[in-house]
Amino acid sequence: VYSAKRKQEVVYVTERAVFKLIDGKVTLVEIAPGMDVEKDVIAHMEFRPEISPDLKEMPREIFEPEWGKLKEELAEKA
Repeated sequence: VYSAKRKQEVVYVTERAVFKLIDGKVTLVEIAPGMDVEKDVIAHMEFRPEISPDLKEMPREIFEPEWGKLKEELAEKA
């Protein structure tokens, strides 16, 4: 995979979940608050992703109508 050769992280972000390409496999790493992994995410996919043993909930704040903490959120992930 091109990204692996370049040692680049690959992240897929949707309104329901965050996936990362880990060891060549699409892996579910975060899920939106209130979502059910099987019913609300996997049931709508054409394949079954890996599920991280450290699956986390996406920050609730990013789903609020007004939010201004993106800088802080990105700093925490760095």
